[in-house]
Amino acid sequence: MNKIRVLVIDDEIHITRLLKTGLERIGSFEVREVNRGKEALQAAQEFRPDAVFLDVCLTDLQGTEIAFQFANHPELRSIPIVFLTSIVSDLDLVENGGIIGGRRYLAKPVRIDKILDYLENELGLRSASDSPANS
Repeated sequence: MNKIRVLVIDDEIHITRLLKTGLERIGSFEVREVNRGKEALQAAQEFRPDAVFLDVCLTDLQGTEIAFQFANHPELRSIPIVFLTSIVSDLDLVENGGIIGGRRYLAKPVRIDKILDYLENELGLRSASDSPANS
């Protein structure tokens, strides 16, 4: 079985570790952590993720700059990106349908179930534990 590849870019190491551990524990995900924005593009080129979770405010680059780099890269532009931010609340996201400024967002602190919901509902990616064979 091919694992769903997820790239998590956040300068807060505890967040990337939490998401990596939580998703990989399920068994159908392979997660790569990046804690510096300047390493994001190269990591994505090497890892070829199915989805990217990207912090809005990193210490070295803004998430919007990284998303712009992805959008202008021929091999990465089709990879869906969802921003992680502590700037907005879950209530703000509900009121805006989870989209702010044309981009999909999740409010921090983000829970694994929110990540799984996004992967399933927005991308159609299902973990092995959600497949009919395991029900």
